[in-house]
Amino acid sequence: MGLPPEDWTRRTHDLRHTFASTALAEGVPISEVSRWLGHESITTTVALYHHLVPEASQRARTAMDKAFARATQKS
Repeated sequence: MGLPPEDWTRRTHDLRHTFASTALAEGVPISEVSRWLGHESITTTVALYHHLVPEASQRARTAMDKAFARATQKS
């Protein structure tokens, strides 16, 4: 008793989503996940999974704060 084709497609998609979600949660860069998934453009990956890396915005803010602090100290 095999799975109907629509179930197979859905299950395959679920596995891809689980892989991407887990990789992003563990800190794998979204560009790398995009490559592994075979997306033609990282834009596709970002559109689908951006909500799984909300800390990326905080990391960017922290990096900019540190850079500005260093620049201010040198002045």
